Amino acid sequence: MESVTQVVANSVSPDLATKNIRHKRRLSALAVWAVLGFLAAQSFTLSPITGYICLVPLTVALFTFKSDIAWRNSLLLLALFWSTDNAVLNYGATLAPIRYLVYLTVIMSFFTDAAVRLSVALAVCLALVFYLTIALFGTENISTTQLMRDIQLLLLLGLFFGLKAKQPFRMDMQVLMVAMTAYLLSECVNFFLLRSIWLGEYMRYDTTKYLIVLPSLVALLARRSILSFCFLVATFPVLVGYTTRTLFVSYVLVIFCVLLFFSIRAASRKRLTLLMVAALSPFVLKQFDYVSLFESFKSLNMMMIIQSSGGDVLQSFDPVRYMSNALFFERSLLEILFGRGFGSGLPDSAGLFSFVDPDQSAFTVEELNSSYFYNFHDVWLDVGLRFGLLPFGAFLAWIAMQRPAHSREGLALWLTVFIGIMSAFYSISGLISIFFLLRVVTSYRSA
Repeated sequence: MESVTQVVANSVSPDLATKNIRHKRRLSALAVWAVLGFLAAQSFTLSPITGYICLVPLTVALFTFKSDIAWRNSLLLLALFWSTDNAVLNYGATLAPIRYLVYLTVIMSFFTDAAVRLSVALAVCLALVFYLTIALFGTENISTTQLMRDIQLLLLLGLFFGLKAKQPFRMDMQVLMVAMTAYLLSECVNFFLLRSIWLGEYMRYDTTKYLIVLPSLVALLARRSILSFCFLVATFPVLVGYTTRTLFVSYVLVIFCVLLFFSIRAASRKRLTLLMVAALSPFVLKQFDYVSLFESFKSLNMMMIIQSSGGDVLQSFDPVRYMSNALFFERSLLEILFGRGFGSGLPDSAGLFSFVDPDQSAFTVEELNSSYFYNFHDVWLDVGLRFGLLPFGAFLAWIAMQRPAHSREGLALWLTVFIGIMSAFYSISGLISIFFLLRVVTSYRSA
């Protein structure tokens, strides 16, 4: 007769064996996604293969579209992140049909087990009529390209608020972090070892490149000091290579906010403040020669400008943005608050942009020749011009209220949304990624 111990062992062993098998499969899957993440960033060495690696997570996501929502969502974000909407020197470009298939699949995920809010659909129709009407009757020039982009933004807003998920819209953060960490390490290789290929350009043009900050934010909010330090050391040079100043500055500001308000206890805030003042003091005291250190990188050239410009720092830092804000706020209060309507732009009758050359990539040749401008570089100008600062401010306030209270992963995604709004709002892939992350964040909020 079997002993009690043998009976228990016989009953438990199959479960343990099953768990061990699942664990090994999980580790194998994570290893595969880590390898793919590393390869996806190697556009300078593996072009054109890297432009199609996004098909792998997209295909797997389609096979698990309804069976595992968290797994599917993580893979869809990876597919969006790995697809290339603007290739550097044509390295690793993703064909437009593949990119739009990714966009469509991500948008379709919003419809999975979702209820339609008819009131929101009606509000979107009314907003569409309103903004088209004020554009037609109040604007002398309408850009068809800008008109379509504004309609896309409104429709994405309508889909986001008009579809209420019936079940949690989460992501598998483990697979996402493994794949994105491998991508980050691969970008470090690009920055330190392959700089001769891309120097003089941006290391990455893709609109969704802002997602590279996510691993460092997750580690920082998890209060893992050594891991956080490693991620920050890896992320900063990559952002320097990306060159986009708004991405770099918004990331730095978010890191400061995390250290001050989310990860550090109240007793340590005074010490942290002193450390930050000490870190920033060289810029104030002008002790370093930033010309020789940062002359090749726009995102760090601002330190040199801050060092030398004194009271004119804002205008010297980015004269195009400075003049854009001056032109925007010269309008009537009504237009500033409620916008000029879809497809509208601003006339530069005073010649504020006369110093801009066509090769600066600030505006199109058509805009410079006509002195009528549509493409502005700050989200509050670009969105505020058509929609108005009042609706835009209300949207930001709503996002601020969605802060997840009990999930550090959700909090990291929430902060990433703000970085995306500052640096990726101008592209369809950027807009889709922002709304996708918001959908996940609101799921954490409602849990």
